[in-house]
Amino acid sequence: MRTSGDFGFITGIVRNVVFMLGEFPSRIFIKRRASRGLSESTQIRSVTVEIYICAWILIELVCLYICARLQLLTWLMLIVTGICSLRISEILFTNVDIAIFSSEKLPVIASAVRTLTLTLINYGELWLCFSGIYSANLGLLCFTSTHAQPNIWDAIYFSGTTQLTIGYGDIVPVASGRAVALVQGFLSYLFALMILGKLAGLVSPLRGIAQMPAGLTYGKVGEETTNTNPKGR
Repeated sequence: MRTSGDFGFITGIVRNVVFMLGEFPSRIFIKRRASRGLSESTQIRSVTVEIYICAWILIELVCLYICARLQLLTWLMLIVTGICSLRISEILFTNVDIAIFSSEKLPVIASAVRTLTLTLINYGELWLCFSGIYSANLGLLCFTSTHAQPNIWDAIYFSGTTQLTIGYGDIVPVASGRAVALVQGFLSYLFALMILGKLAGLVSPLRGIAQMPAGLTYGKVGEETTNTNPKGR
């Protein structure tokens, strides 16, 4: 069941990837959703939020590239660490604010499907950001079975195993890297809980629709209306 807040182009790509290829998503969604009674300003805001997220993903990938090519420039590694730390903080506080405080104040994020999609993308961003921190500070990691220095791919691998709480033990954090790994593990559990909560929020309405008597549909919550369309569209 679609709600009035479900109109961002990332959600649209997830739903309609085949139909969106080769098109400019924001333009398509403004056109397609305008006929459904959504204000243009709300549509533009939705698209702007998701363009912002895409821009950050590009920045995170650039940071990883810089770490791979310019590892010897200490000042540049400090900048990469700061950028990744800033994005991690923003992702954390934004998602907590949305999950707890802002679902009613900000209708643009009220859709459960859209919010779940963006939360999953933010979860992937956390992996990239922590990969950037480890890559910019390779001294935070070490192998348990050899004295070789970890490289950027080892940092990305360690970030993934830490975030998924797999922990093979072949690479371990040292010094302040232990605190960074603890923070990543905590955020991983926190986001897993938020994702499960959003999934539960999707399942309940769908279950209610599946159990709805034939010939009836719902307008507002708790309000039954007769379905006058024989095809149910």
